[in-house]
This record gives sequence, C-alpha cells and structure tokens, in this order.
Amino acid sequence: MRHSGQVWRQGNAGNGQIGYNRSMNAAGKAERVLVIHNEKSGQGDSGLEEFVLELSHYGLTGELRALHPGVSLEELLQDASSFRAVVAAGGDGTVSAVAHALLGSEVPLLPYPAGTANLVALNLGLPTDPAELAQTLLAGQTQPIDLARLSYTDASGNAVTQGFTVAAGVGFDAQVIADSEALKPRFGVGGYVLSALANANAPVARFALQLDGEPYQAEGIGVLIANFAKMQLGLELAPGANAQDGLLEVVILKTRSAAGLVPELLRQLAEKVGLAAPNVSDRLEIHSVKRVRLESDPPLPVQFDGESVDGSPPLEAWVVPERVRFIVPAAPDA
Repeated sequence: MRHSGQVWRQGNAGNGQIGYNRSMNAAGKAERVLVIHNEKSGQGDSGLEEFVLELSHYGLTGELRALHPGVSLEELLQDASSFRAVVAAGGDGTVSAVAHALLGSEVPLLPYPAGTANLVALNLGLPTDPAELAQTLLAGQTQPIDLARLSYTDASGNAVTQGFTVAAGVGFDAQVIADSEALKPRFGVGGYVLSALANANAPVARFALQLDGEPYQAEGIGVLIANFAKMQLGLELAPGANAQDGLLEVVILKTRSAAGLVPELLRQLAEKVGLAAPNVSDRLEIHSVKRVRLESDPPLPVQFDGESVDGSPPLEAWVVPERVRFIVPAAPDA
C-alpha cells in the first residue's frame, strides 16, 4: 500500500512555514529523515514544525507520516531502511510502538517528546527544545537500548502480547494511569498527581511471582516492571534500572496504602535539590530479572508505557534479545 506522507525538501521551508510537495525527493539515504507523528498525543503545539524547519536548514530532506486509523505502523515504516533516521513524535506509547516495529533494523530512532510524560526522552536525557533535538539528530550519537514484551490476559480470557520500552505495571500505578486519562487534557502531567491523590487508598494485594523461574510471594499495592529508572515527574521508582543491561527491575510497592509512598517521594524530591542522600527505600523491594511471571489476588489493572489495557494478571514480562539504536545527546567533550 502506498502511503501519502508529506515530503519536505531542502530550501522549500521558509518564512516560518514548512513547504511540502507530493513527489519523493531523489536524495540519498544519508540525507532523508522519516517522521512518524501521532497527532493525538500531548496537548498543544509540540514544536514539530520548528524541528523539521531546522533539519531542512541543514540540508536534510524527509517525509512526515501521520498515524491514523486504517494504516498500520508496519505500512508506515515499510521503507524505513531507506532513511537516515526515524523520528517518533508522540507519547511513550508511540515511541515504544515504533521502536518495536524497528526491531531487527539498523535505522536509529529519535524519540520526539510530543506526549504528556515523555519518559523515554527523559531517561535518555534528550532536550525538549525542537532546535536542540534537530541538532541531536544531526550529531548522530546512538545507544543500543533494550526492549521488553508483556503477555497478559484480556477481558475475554485471551492471551495478548504487547511490546513495551519504559515500564509495565500492575495495581496502583496502572489505576493512576487509567484515572489520569480524563485529567491530562486539562492538567497535563499534573493529571498523574491528581489521580495518585484520588487513589490514596489503593487495595493491598497478594502477589505470586516467578523471578527467572524462582517462586516468590509478596504483598503490596502494586508491582512495577521497569526497563528505565525514571517515571512521572522524574522520580525513580526503579533506582538502578539500566535499559542496556538485558534486565528488568521488578519493583514491589510494599506499602499498605499509597500514602505510604509519600515519604519515599519526598525523599527523592529532596535528593533532586541536594537535600538528601540517595538510598533505596524499604517501601520498595527490587529484583533484577530477565523474565517475570505475576499473579495477583485480587486481580488488578494493568498498564504498559502509560497505556491502560483491558486486562489483568496473570502476566509475564521479559527482555527481548534484540536492541534498537536510539539517538541520544552527544557526550560532552572531556
């Protein structure tokens, strides 16, 4: 199927407007960038037009393709190997979906933060300024990043498998994400805070886990399965998580209410401004694994990469053997 993306060319972006034409430019692979844009992500102007203008000023051409019903991501990316880089402009769900679609490819991926939380970009240390993001792409520094998959049971009792990049969760964080959907259009990332407050009395559950095949029992208000360390507001609920070590961090929220997490969150806020030393809270029990299986009693809601799913445990999560090259800021000169 032929997709009708908008094409930009060197020199046709001027006077604050992006110039498009409908015929693909004949420039070589090294000069072309493919932008996949989820127009429903985030709130307001993400600066994507300025980003494209900056690229065009440096002689890069490319194509902008919007996600929309009726066209699969695989179709939009079927010729990705002919581009210098792919840009995923949207939230973490969009970035993760593009990353998993690029598995097995050598084409580098730039997460363009156009969503609400933008946790992939946050963890990679990417700038938020469109011109700086363009400069980061032009510099071409990359890192191989682990991806993971999640298998859970949907509402009809069927097994479903999805890819994730940042984290998956069961219980408290999944409920917070589900309830924040109605709040984010008005409050942005503050919607997560309001939702967390509304879920202060999250139910305590019993968890039966298998950590790399070893049985383990625990209680708490939730379990986070993290590939990256930083979550909403830049707080680290998975201290030490490293998306390049081939492992996932299983974080058991052992507190018996969401209010029990407040001291840990306050400690981390104090640490961020230099008023406290880092440590792992006794409210967070952390295990590093390649694969985890989880059941909960009672059944609890599930999320991955900030997307609520219509399902519940039992679930399994594991690191996939392939990695994707993400574009990252260049290391400062020594």
